[in-house]
Amino acid sequence: MIIFQVVALVAINNISIQAQIAKDQYNLNICKELYIDTLEHQPRVLNTEVIINKNFIVSCEWTDEDIFTLHDLNSKKYIGSFGKKKDFKDNFFYPEMQSTKDGFLVRDKKYLYKITYEILKGQVKYSIKPVFKFPLKRKTIVSWADQLSDSLFLFKVIDQLDNSIYFGKKSAKKKVRPLLSASNHFNTINEVNTLIRCKPDRSEIAILPKYNSNKFSIVTAEGEIVYDTHLEFLQHSKRGWLTLHYTKMYTTDAYIYGLYRNLTNRIGDYRFIPGDVYELHIWDWKGNSINQFQLPERIDNIVVTNDDSVILGVSDQQGMWILYGFDGKSLCK
Repeated sequence: MIIFQVVALVAINNISIQAQIAKDQYNLNICKELYIDTLEHQPRVLNTEVIINKNFIVSCEWTDEDIFTLHDLNSKKYIGSFGKKKDFKDNFFYPEMQSTKDGFLVRDKKYLYKITYEILKGQVKYSIKPVFKFPLKRKTIVSWADQLSDSLFLFKVIDQLDNSIYFGKKSAKKKVRPLLSASNHFNTINEVNTLIRCKPDRSEIAILPKYNSNKFSIVTAEGEIVYDTHLEFLQHSKRGWLTLHYTKMYTTDAYIYGLYRNLTNRIGDYRFIPGDVYELHIWDWKGNSINQFQLPERIDNIVVTNDDSVILGVSDQQGMWILYGFDGKSLCK
């Protein structure tokens, strides 16, 4: 059974930005890649999710073949693949991963799963176990989930009346109360399309706007607001169309990384056109802006080593994945 605990949120005024991202986006630094590489074993589908875990590049794709693929982080050599659809309880799986110390988390429509693996005699040995069942109502979708401890979970619910992050704990009783929601005056989470990612130690949560909002927030796992501001440079369409902002987010112990596709000159038009500007924005966990860069190529995803030494930009070009390596230590100064 599952019980839900309430964490009261106190409304506070927006904290002033100590290092505001420049409103004039033409003042961005230009970021040069250290190297360009490819994965030895190319993914089979587009929109593949990627994380760095235990010195491996882990990619995830919902196919009839192996779902998860491992590459060595340094050599980019193929290590192995594992995981089948039959390992999951539902017939639809979301290619989204949350890295942990000993593996990673994934979810289908009803469950959050813990996946652990090791390499033995050149073969990938793995375990896939459900660790939490979402208490879903009719026509309700979970759009994000993570595990804080052995018995504590966070998940974001979306339906017509409710767009909240819930704080779930396994116990003998069951009661649903939100951790973060519009009812707690936390309007960021009321947007359906937000990017959410926990700090690796699960002590804090970063929330970046993906569509139609310019709110950037950092909260603790208990629901206390650490940082809450509006990114003024984000534009909205005068015609009411959805405005695309951040497309991917990655977090480390020290920093929050936002991949931003700058469509200021053609809001509402999401076609991939040569000459589009792709940017990398970096903050610390106090909300201070560390740096902003214009990337040299189209980048569809980013992954970062937890020591921030290596930033990998992943680009899908004509059905092939291209890796762009960046010097994280120099970018995070």
